[in-house]
Amino acid sequence: MRCCMLSGYIDAHVHLFPWRLQNAIYNWFLKEQWSLAYAGKRAEELLALLARWGAARIVGCHYAHKPGIATSLNAWLLQLTQTWPQIIPLATLHPDDPALRTAAEHCLNQGFAGFKVHCAVQMISPADSRLWPLYETAIEYDRPVLIHAGTAPHPSPVLGVDHFKQLMKRYPCLKMQVAHLGMWEWEAFLALTEKYERLYFDTAAITDRHMGFPQDRLRSVLITYQDRIIFGSDLPIMEGTYPDFVQHFLALDLPEEVWQKLFHDNAARLYNIR
Repeated sequence: MRCCMLSGYIDAHVHLFPWRLQNAIYNWFLKEQWSLAYAGKRAEELLALLARWGAARIVGCHYAHKPGIATSLNAWLLQLTQTWPQIIPLATLHPDDPALRTAAEHCLNQGFAGFKVHCAVQMISPADSRLWPLYETAIEYDRPVLIHAGTAPHPSPVLGVDHFKQLMKRYPCLKMQVAHLGMWEWEAFLALTEKYERLYFDTAAITDRHMGFPQDRLRSVLITYQDRIIFGSDLPIMEGTYPDFVQHFLALDLPEEVWQKLFHDNAARLYNIR
């Protein structure tokens, strides 16, 4: 078994928000009876912890829960990368913001690596036509979209694999990172990798009780889909500690080539990290 922490790895799913919004998110989860190990930590504190834990690059994401705030959120995250250059920033756009295509192009021209879409928070199906300008811009610029499209941990009529299938049927060449292994319909989501060669999944919060992933299946899933799964934590929305989350993967005693793909190579390919 490897040592308790890593060095030089990529965490492809970390939430970074300005403090006022981050604190509101903490409070929401705490009211929902989540036991968050990092509640109260600001973005800068989280980044310092990740550096101490050995993360070489961090895919930093956020989401606009209402129209009119995406521009300021994106400006804040882009500014944060000036101090923390290890961040790979993903832009947020709200589907009801005006001129979405122009806004999407502006984000990528500013230096964002791609986009984050949170279908649960933004209350939109991944296949909704309001998102088409964002997807088409991502394809034009060859950039990925990190999307929360699965039904976990709170089901909704706009979530699930059937909605996602509609999206991929329309945009089969879209570079996608599906959060949380597509939980709860993880088997149906992962099966789509046979059809879509640019479709990836992350492990964010996959050990949390709210996700309900069958842990006895995790090793075999990581090996079977070794070219399509990337490590992501969901920090700071974690019930256990980050080192314990990493240790859960270490204890699986994965083959070396699977380990390398999970913690580095797959994310490096998706985000064009050299």
